[in-house]
Amino acid sequence: MRSRVKQIKKKFKNIPSKMYMLNNKWFIERSIVYLFLPKYKTKKSTLYNQDWKSFITWITKDSFDKDYHYSLIGEVQYHLPEGRFLWVVEQTQKGVNHVHMVSDMKPKEIKNTINTIINRYLPAHEYRLEVAEINNVINVIDYMLKTK
Repeated sequence: MRSRVKQIKKKFKNIPSKMYMLNNKWFIERSIVYLFLPKYKTKKSTLYNQDWKSFITWITKDSFDKDYHYSLIGEVQYHLPEGRFLWVVEQTQKGVNHVHMVSDMKPKEIKNTINTIINRYLPAHEYRLEVAEINNVINVIDYMLKTK
């Protein structure tokens, strides 16, 4: 890693907007952060090095108990057996339970299925569903694990 850092410093020596040091701290532009990532993948499988692609959140207008959300999660997993999911049910400050999930499937592949499952039990104006692509896996997993 040290030799790579030396090479990167040389490469961007004349472009201070990409990488510079101030008060013993390095400031690196986002566009070159990938140059500092490890070259080799770890052999140990963790939640952080899985190929998570989708972040899913749904919240209902009214408060339903956790068992209700667990049954919805079970249906999602039943209807999408080819996907892997990690999920957490948490409460807002107002006491309304909601779900956060990550999946290894693409957002386009799962949004309609999840929407159809929830629509069986609730009309569309009674809940909000968001399915988005994951940009930063580490932040998403850290956020989900905060309640455990």
